[in-house]
Amino acid sequence: MIKDLLNIQIGNTVKQITCQYDDKSYIYVLDDYIRVGKWTIKDIIKHCDRTDYNANLEFVIVDMRGRERIKKYYYTGRSLYHPNECGIKGSPDKSVQGILSFFIDNSPIFQCDDWEDYETYLTLYQIKGILNNGRNKQEQLRDIKKMLEKQ
Repeated sequence: MIKDLLNIQIGNTVKQITCQYDDKSYIYVLDDYIRVGKWTIKDIIKHCDRTDYNANLEFVIVDMRGRERIKKYYYTGRSLYHPNECGIKGSPDKSVQGILSFFIDNSPIFQCDDWEDYETYLTLYQIKGILNNGRNKQEQLRDIKKMLEKQ
């Protein structure tokens, strides 16, 4: 394990986080959790592939109710198979601390109360995308029904 110091910008403040980096499993084990409003980021898992198209970080995030999920963020802004949720763009700074700061500032997760609230946000975001796709009303309604059935 390699000891590291991350300077994470959250809003207008910079928080220094010490961590241990396990270069075999590509995990940043945070000595102190990162608290963002009602949310807590526990650990960071880094994934890269040779093409750099699927390079991503996964954040272990806990909501205010103690429910934990892993959220993936493609920090290059693109993926061969999966776009970032809610159209979050790629981070201009490719360092772990820059990527994390960008994700905190731009992800709607941290503006929601908990995972349930976030899932509602995602559904409404998808509906908005369907309504703005320029198709006729009947097709839009069919697409919304199909999307809701999948949930």
